Amino acid sequence: MIVLTILILVLQLSTIFGSQSTIQRPDERTFKGWALEVRMNRNIARCDGLFIGPRVFLTSSLFVQEVSKEYSLFVVKIGKKSWRSQRDIPVSGKYFDLGLKDRLDTTDRKFAVLKTDEPVIPSLEVNKDSFVKIAEDISEVNLGKCSMLVANESDAYFQNCNVKNVDGLRNSKDEIECSISSLDQIIQATSLFCALKNDLDKKVLVGFNTFEFTPYSDLAVNYKKFANLAGLKVAVI
Repeated sequence: MIVLTILILVLQLSTIFGSQSTIQRPDERTFKGWALEVRMNRNIARCDGLFIGPRVFLTSSLFVQEVSKEYSLFVVKIGKKSWRSQRDIPVSGKYFDLGLKDRLDTTDRKFAVLKTDEPVIPSLEVNKDSFVKIAEDISEVNLGKCSMLVANESDAYFQNCNVKNVDGLRNSKDEIECSISSLDQIIQATSLFCALKNDLDKKVLVGFNTFEFTPYSDLAVNYKKFANLAGLKVAVI
């Protein structure tokens, strides 16, 4: 049963990121089981995220935009059987929007990029396919072929979803809404991956959860909002 479960997970990862012949799957250590942890005294708040570079962590801006010096920020690896973290990595910098600014404006996209003091995996083990690839331009993405990454402490898998505003995405700052029927899955969904128009076998990271839940009158459909990441460059951090 355990072998079958692992096989199913591998097949799901192959489907979203592409087969071995088209694109190497990212290292699971970079996107599975990670979260931002905001600490002040004994109070703790957590927000999901994933590494998009050796020391670059992507998360929602909601939890960090107003964080003052009294708070401590850590990227933590969540244990499978315990709420306690297995690894704590201090955060040394936070940046917002495509310009990687030090403050978030009301018109900016609602994601944050954090710089960590330590790499998520040893430098000798990093290769060009260790991390997910980010869409360079929203116009190059097939928004009819998208999936949400549904992740928790012990599992990570992909669920196909339907982008609501395919024809309306003209402005790169527009948020992307994608729908699935399962409320549980949509609550745990962290990021949005879509196929490239010129190569449907290759999937790229297009959006990250804004943590804004949008209820609709049709209870059979649930939408999740994602900040548009197209064009984000992290090499300068």
